[in-house]
Amino acid sequence: MICNKRAAVLLAVYNGADFLREQLDSLLAQTSKDWKCFIHDDGSTDGSVELINEYTERFPDRFAVIEGKPTGSACKNFCFLFGSVEAEYYMCCDQDDVWLPDKIARSLRCMEKLETDRDIPCLVYTDQKIADEKLDILSESSDRFQRLHCRDRRLSHLLAHNVVTGCTMTVNRALRDMFVKAKGTDKMVMHDWWAALIAASFGKMCFISRPTMLYRQHSSNTLGANKMGPEMIWNRINGKGRKFVRHSLYVSWVQAEEFARIYGLGKDSLVAVYGSLRHRSKSGRLKIYLKKGIHKSSWIRTLGMYVLG
Repeated sequence: MICNKRAAVLLAVYNGADFLREQLDSLLAQTSKDWKCFIHDDGSTDGSVELINEYTERFPDRFAVIEGKPTGSACKNFCFLFGSVEAEYYMCCDQDDVWLPDKIARSLRCMEKLETDRDIPCLVYTDQKIADEKLDILSESSDRFQRLHCRDRRLSHLLAHNVVTGCTMTVNRALRDMFVKAKGTDKMVMHDWWAALIAASFGKMCFISRPTMLYRQHSSNTLGANKMGPEMIWNRINGKGRKFVRHSLYVSWVQAEEFARIYGLGKDSLVAVYGSLRHRSKSGRLKIYLKKGIHKSSWIRTLGMYVLG
């Protein structure tokens, strides 16, 4: 489907009826009007489809449905949407958040400055406010709340720890065209992480420190914002936490290995070296971490990676 506006807003939906209307209304309230939203429902049974149909009928110039079979996950849903829409720029949208009125305008202005060559993959991402189910603010900054260090865009950081939150992300056509080359892979951890690796490996990234949206936390979040503090540290060092850290490292190695294969990166590239860690001993991995400066976004996360991974 061809987008007749500058930005295609890709909205992945699955049983989102409780909060979807507020998100759709926040799109309609955007100061920029140079966008159209493309929606794929992943087999909802809660009234989401009826709500989507209401908005596409009322605002056909703003909302369109992309028909297709259920994909089975948020990541695959967004991958399907990226491959189904032709546009100049793409913005990912979750079903349960609320965008601040200048989100699209601010992101596109930043993209215009970043994109000096349209053949170079570019990615813009922003900070966000964290809110509870009723949209009461829990934190003015997800970056500070989670200690993500979002300004650190080095590949040695992003390989081990994604700091790009997909619902804040805007990418250009060049990045999207590289992204869809990964169609069909089951080794992509999340769409936003993969996009960040493309930008860090082949293009450019820009972080907007001003929040552009309310990131709603509730019991049905696929992924959520966890505060870095004593409780989280304890959760990382107990039995279940250790298994989580090891698993998260393992899937990041597998993802990197697949990324290097798809984009033809040599075995000496940082991505390929990181991907090879699943075949090395624990001491061998530690040597690579230290030699290549591979780290996560806080000392406690990095320590956990060094000790447990």
